[in-house]
Amino acid sequence: ARPEAIIADDGAHLLEDWTPLGRCLDWRVGLQTWATRGDQLFSRQEIPHLAHDSGALSRRSAQLLADWCKAQAKKLPKRIRIVELGMGTGLHLRYMLEQFEEITAQQDWASRLDVYATDVNRGLLDKAANNGLFEGLKATVTLGAMSALEPGQVLPLQAESPVDLRGKVHMYVANYVLDLMPIDIVRRRKEVEGSRWEAVLARTWLTQTDRLQAYSDLTIEGLQSAIEGHQYQFIADVFPLLQVEMRTFPMDINTHPDKDLLVKMAELHEDQLGEGHALLVDGTVVCHSAGAMNVAERLVDSLAAQGFVLIRDVALHQVEDAATPRGYQHYGPTAAAGLNLIEFDACYGKDAPKSRAFHSTAPERDGPRAQASRLLTKRSMPKIQKAFQKLFDAKSFEEVEAFTSQARTSQDPNEAMSLYRKALNEEPRNWVVMLEAARVAIAVRADPQLPLVLLRRALEINPEYSADLWNTYGEALWNAGEKTAAGQAYRYALDVNEEHAEARYGLAFCEAERGRFGTAMRHIGRALSDDPQGRLRGKILELLDVCLRGQQNREGFEQAQRNARATR
Repeated sequence: ARPEAIIADDGAHLLEDWTPLGRCLDWRVGLQTWATRGDQLFSRQEIPHLAHDSGALSRRSAQLLADWCKAQAKKLPKRIRIVELGMGTGLHLRYMLEQFEEITAQQDWASRLDVYATDVNRGLLDKAANNGLFEGLKATVTLGAMSALEPGQVLPLQAESPVDLRGKVHMYVANYVLDLMPIDIVRRRKEVEGSRWEAVLARTWLTQTDRLQAYSDLTIEGLQSAIEGHQYQFIADVFPLLQVEMRTFPMDINTHPDKDLLVKMAELHEDQLGEGHALLVDGTVVCHSAGAMNVAERLVDSLAAQGFVLIRDVALHQVEDAATPRGYQHYGPTAAAGLNLIEFDACYGKDAPKSRAFHSTAPERDGPRAQASRLLTKRSMPKIQKAFQKLFDAKSFEEVEAFTSQARTSQDPNEAMSLYRKALNEEPRNWVVMLEAARVAIAVRADPQLPLVLLRRALEINPEYSADLWNTYGEALWNAGEKTAAGQAYRYALDVNEEHAEARYGLAFCEAERGRFGTAMRHIGRALSDDPQGRLRGKILELLDVCLRGQQNREGFEQAQRNARATR
């Protein structure tokens, strides 16, 4: 029900009162934002491509699929069904299928693949279709919508009824999907008379109400009506004005459907942290990944008998993280929470009870970073599990990351380029590394052709989904004296992301160079509006001054010409 008009002392207006964290307004806004605006999160790079679009993850996924095919031997299905859940840009899947073709060229298994590229965001599906992202592959690829809560039910684009794949899927890929599922955060306090349990609830305030008109045409009452009508896209518009307040409230653990698991996890956290640990002073916190575990079980349930699920996600794999609420975060207005791997492995890992819902295999080492992979299967599959453990071991990721990290901090451009070459030797299709190397080459200005070579190769791999690539290519073309081509590259960058301030500035510079000062100033105005932090403001205003003087001089010259003609 709509809360009474509660206004805080600072003028903030209450939009929703205390609600369980996994069902609160902040989370609901995030889920609808992903469904309706997820394509914009990628184009604006609020979600970093490095997470799963660089090609590094695709190579491992392709090799794992190839190893699975080999393990099937004569039992390999005539049609191999693959579903990527939450495909995002689709680049991970495209690269995976390309590399699978290369790895298995002699066997020609790629022609057996029936692949479903799915997402809940229609914009991402339409863009992949319009760009022909999956054209030219041996695999048969179908784009369609699929909910994480109904795996195996795919609604292809332009179709009226779903395709039922339940029990027929041989490989699910779910990268950075489970962290979007709701969580509960609870705390157990030990007292003399027994344990007292609390749950984190959230309430949402609209702050700085005097600035509301800068973000929305709706009034506060209109926003409240939008909430009641589940039209959360209007709430996403005012996301910068929202403030989420969290607090613990008493809960009855005996009525919780996962009571036994929560008690087990609290005891596990206490054992691993040790008596007297600072994190236990105010009680034992448990991040309960209820939504993620529910989806994982549904995915495994919809597999074929010999199938597997490959997941990669933001995760809490150290107890010091899992015993705090720090995993809760945002990508733009979309809320996310790291998967509690301490809990996940306790339920499904190698030491889990024999009655577990499925088998979860961990790599040899997850590593210190908050990224983790798991292989889920209905039963023990030793060959594929062993292959997964080696392919997705943290060490295999860290070598390339070590090269690129050293390159970023190196003060010697030659050393940096040498490190980038080593990284590309390991991952020759990693366009993100190519982009970074090209930027170093541009900064050095020693060989104007080197960044062009790197960027042209990167754009062959990813021509449609990175405004940064096209913007940097524009800069490299300009430095090489190819000014017309530079302007076109900046336009391509703006096709990918029309709010890219640097590309807008670059295009304005190109127009000014051609004497088109009016056009340049229109781009300058947009560049200023797309640079709210003012990072480019100095050089944008400097260019504006050049354009104003150029415009005045041209108008003076044209007026002199008109006067001369009038006196003939």
